[in-house]
Amino acid sequence: VEGYDFMRRDKPKRMTGKQGVGLYIRDSIPYVPRPDLESPALMSCSVQLDNVHNGKPVLVTCVYRHPESDVSFFTHLESLLIKIDSTSQESIAIGDYNIDYAKLNEPTSKAARLQSLADDYGFRQRINAFTRITQETQTIIDLCLTNIADDNLVSGVAAVSVADHYMNYIMLPKKSGPKKHVLISCRNLKRVNTVRLNEDLRRAPWSVIESIEDIDECWNAWKSIFNEVIDR
Repeated sequence: VEGYDFMRRDKPKRMTGKQGVGLYIRDSIPYVPRPDLESPALMSCSVQLDNVHNGKPVLVTCVYRHPESDVSFFTHLESLLIKIDSTSQESIAIGDYNIDYAKLNEPTSKAARLQSLADDYGFRQRINAFTRITQETQTIIDLCLTNIADDNLVSGVAAVSVADHYMNYIMLPKKSGPKKHVLISCRNLKRVNTVRLNEDLRRAPWSVIESIEDIDECWNAWKSIFNEVIDR
């Protein structure tokens, strides 16, 4: 993605299933990879973002828990939290935990166990809206743990996605510098024929994307097809 650096960690051989995590980092933000926070037994990727919150660095970790992971996940996650706690740094651990926080009030649930673990290390789980909605279920499985105590933090769920999960987010307040003029180009769709647009989108050759394995090439192909339809 233009304007961003990409840091990834693929599935270790000892893990089963399709797994992998990655972080897109705006190229204007200085950062340091933190492989010392990672573990062979936990699917995670960590980075230290410098000078992003009140002049201090923030550790950001992307976490993925496979739906079929056993209870050892909590042991490995605690090891990560112990490492983070030893740095005395502000931290965010965000990702697809596949632990339904809608069941937090059930004492024996995985959500209750995760909450107890987070409390032990001064972390708060900030996502409270459903992140995956199907015809049969509504779950809160994409979570954001943070030890940042700031009333001005903004977090939530955006109903946009390229998969079957909504996007969760957390925004840190930052002192703004002098305002710069920004030129924005946009399409005027005020008079668009929505019936024709929907039909054109339905007939677009989306199937060509299915044969593309590279995620960047997949995104470029999707964008090209979409823009071609919109520009008609």
